Amino acid sequence: MLSPSPRPKRPVPTALYNTWVIAENSRQGKRKTMEDVVVVYKNFSGRGDLFCSVFDGHNGSKCSQFLADNLPQVLFSHLRAEAEADQQEKDGNSGDGSKRRTAPERALFSAFAAVQEMWWEYAEGEDEQLADGSTAASCLFLPPYLYVAHTGDSRVIISRNGNAEVLTQDHTLAVPEEQKRVEDAGAQIHNNRIGGTFMLTRAFGSINFRDWITSTPDVTCCILHQISNTFSSLAMDYTKK
Repeated sequence: MLSPSPRPKRPVPTALYNTWVIAENSRQGKRKTMEDVVVVYKNFSGRGDLFCSVFDGHNGSKCSQFLADNLPQVLFSHLRAEAEADQQEKDGNSGDGSKRRTAPERALFSAFAAVQEMWWEYAEGEDEQLADGSTAASCLFLPPYLYVAHTGDSRVIISRNGNAEVLTQDHTLAVPEEQKRVEDAGAQIHNNRIGGTFMLTRAFGSINFRDWITSTPDVTCCILHQISNTFSSLAMDYTKK
């Protein structure tokens, strides 16, 4: 049975990172416990980069906290492995030089998959099988590239010179392609929800819907030629009191 790795130090609410100002704010709302977690890693791999992510938990906080504890470390190791693989291919002059995805994109995909498997092993090893789940919206800034990976309905929005652009699409039944995928997997839809209760089509955990949903993220990349007058927002919903 895997246990969560030691919890990383909680980031300073506001910190100057080169020319980035980083801040986070969370509200518990009406729920009895706080199920949402935010992580920020400055100088993530020692090359002036940045990793931040929000995890919107549901049916408990254990999955979102597990992701916060493990995804950054797993992503770090996968980034290193993919970079080494690219270098070996370059040195060996193998391949056709037209990779489908870049090393950071491949690392984000494989890290999400690896952490999902870690969660299944951890959740199924508990005395009572854990039904917790969580979304994930992650940003990896490798200047000048901003990579975004998300699963669920947490959003990433970037603003450049006052113009806002949503970089993610919610993974819900409101998206025809998402509904078709879960229906093709055998899900029954009632009242616009899977099994009548669950609206997300992608999420971590959520073992009661394991046969129909996936944690596979959408991964996108944009170039930030300059970061002055630029900011990004990672957001999740909350229930007002």
